[in-house]
Amino acid sequence: MNILIVDDNDEARKLLAELLTQSGFNIVEAENGKKALEILKDRKDFDLIISDVLMPVMDGFKFCHEVKTNPELNFIPFIFYTGSYASPEDQAFGIMLGADDYIVKPVKFEYLLGRINEIIQKKSPRKIHPSIEFDEVTYLAEYNARLVNKLEDKLIELNQAYEEIKRKNEELETINFILTSLNYSKDIKHLFKLISKPFANLF
Repeated sequence: MNILIVDDNDEARKLLAELLTQSGFNIVEAENGKKALEILKDRKDFDLIISDVLMPVMDGFKFCHEVKTNPELNFIPFIFYTGSYASPEDQAFGIMLGADDYIVKPVKFEYLLGRINEIIQKKSPRKIHPSIEFDEVTYLAEYNARLVNKLEDKLIELNQAYEEIKRKNEELETINFILTSLNYSKDIKHLFKLISKPFANLF
């Protein structure tokens, strides 16, 4: 059985390839959707494609769309295996594109292997959803919505990180103020009044 693994994370891709090789599969690797399509031009004997979503050059959604709209390729079962696009909307879009399954990391390898065997044995891969097949506008709208949603999530994450950095900087400034006061103040009572509130704010 031949499986094409598509993932830009070298470590994750090679680990999965090794585990599946040990399970008796023949593995071919690609680091993004564009490279995978180049491989598929010359080889169409794959029993399954396993693809990440978030990749440079061509992401997994676009790659799946290219596979499932190509009559020479859409018979190949397709699994999304990702840790980046994990929302229910992302999963629904992946299935709408024609994927046979959408597995969100982390999962035990035994579970993934079980799904791989089930899908290969079915021998009836899902083709592209009719609403996408005949309506490119719908596909582009949904695709853009997934990207925008991911960017919004990233923006929230960055804002939270910024606020945390800002808080840490304020703590460092407070500590520096307290240490400076301890080193240079000679009036104990005045010193206590000076640093008591900043000190309490640290805890």
